[in-house]
Amino acid sequence: MTNHQMTNIKKHLTLYFLFLVIVTYAQPNEDFNFMIGNWDIEAKIRQNEIHYIHGKGTMNVYYNQSKDSLFADMRVKFQNFEVIGTTIRTYNNKTERWDVSWNPESGHDV
Repeated sequence: MTNHQMTNIKKHLTLYFLFLVIVTYAQPNEDFNFMIGNWDIEAKIRQNEIHYIHGKGTMNVYYNQSKDSLFADMRVKFQNFEVIGTTIRTYNNKTERWDVSWNPESGHDV
């Protein structure tokens, strides 16, 4: 095998490896692509077995720069109070699932 052929094989293997890494890394991030953007939302909080408090608001959803976390900034107005905060979804490579946390900015405990 010539040096030219070896160089071409190395280039193809490198490109193939990079492609696999990119595809493997990108797949979990595609789970929530449908959420990206600005949304008008309706929300409800369960008060007891049969009663809910209803509210309306907005949600802005975006990935962080490295695309390993998805942020959903929410502001929802209910009749007597407002809930403001961010839901953060971070992909956990060990469990191959998304970890979700709610981070309130202000408002009442929900």
